[in-house]
Amino acid sequence: MGEKLTRRAALACIGSGALAMGLGSSAFESVEAGRSVSVDVAGDGQTAFLEIENLGNTVNNKNRGNKEETNILEIRNNFDQELSSLDVSVSLGSGIKEATPFDDTVSGNGGTTTYSAWCDGNSGGGTTTATVTVTSAEGSTVEVSDASYSFDISRSCPGNGNGNGNGTRTVVGDDEGDVEVSGDVIVTKKSNVNGSIDAGGSVTVEKKATLQNITSGGDVEVQKNTSVNGTIDSGGNVTIDKNTSVNGVTAAGNVDIKKNTTINGPVDAGGNVTVSGATNPPSSIQAGGDVTVSGISNLNGNICADGDITVGKNVNINGSVKSKSGSVTMEQNSDAQSVVANGDVYASGSNVSEEDISEGVSDVQC
Repeated sequence: MGEKLTRRAALACIGSGALAMGLGSSAFESVEAGRSVSVDVAGDGQTAFLEIENLGNTVNNKNRGNKEETNILEIRNNFDQELSSLDVSVSLGSGIKEATPFDDTVSGNGGTTTYSAWCDGNSGGGTTTATVTVTSAEGSTVEVSDASYSFDISRSCPGNGNGNGNGTRTVVGDDEGDVEVSGDVIVTKKSNVNGSIDAGGSVTVEKKATLQNITSGGDVEVQKNTSVNGTIDSGGNVTIDKNTSVNGVTAAGNVDIKKNTTINGPVDAGGNVTVSGATNPPSSIQAGGDVTVSGISNLNGNICADGDITVGKNVNINGSVKSKSGSVTMEQNSDAQSVVANGDVYASGSNVSEEDISEGVSDVQC
């Protein structure tokens, strides 16, 4: 009983007028048929009357995210009659769980019923053992009972492996729900995540992807031509490449915003902030380190930093510029409503009037 197979298990076979059992002697405890048919045991190579087949499909994270089940097992009835009251159970090892069980009836002459599964949480990649037990299956003149076979089912699931053993979840194509993992997340190019990403590690979003909010315990990299229809909250550094839109950024580390980006909200960083040529720059910037803003026309909000601040040439800040413990440099033709610094203010070529400049201030408040 319980012989492990990797592909097709023939549960009941018939040959030369005798009812037989395929793939060795570990099959049915009992098979009953009409009086004119005898019962015997045969070896491999028989034509199966009742078969269980491992379909060879991999249960993967994409199917789980889309709420689509993966067909992994099939029962085929090659008797010439329907089998009703099909009592079949499937015991799954760790890593996957049942989506849709076998039907309780299966038609004759090649009729089939399938069994499907999907990922069970963050189980990673590998194989899961599925043990199929046919307790009973009855037809008008035949009855099969007490058979059990085991199969190895491949899986590539989120979280603790995704088939590569490094704790990285890779999102490919469309994913309807939220993505929550303890490790890293990679959203591949042109993928669409109709939910938020919550990762204990880093998050990399490849070009031309679309998603909602990002929460990450590590660094976040958003590559070019990507839409983040929400905010980014990172425990590390954040890099936003060109032609990308984001609705605000909070980071424990540095924030680097490239050209032609759209930032529909504030930026709050524990480290440095660099804005280089954003089409729509942040509504405001607050940083625990230095701030450099260049290549833009206007920033409609305040800038406040613990470190040094540099406002590039021809940049207009429609708000205040304040450095708590550093200096402020206003380059050629730049402007701001007011400039306050604990250190020096360099604004000789700017459009900021002298009465709006305060330097050497001991307690700068933002």
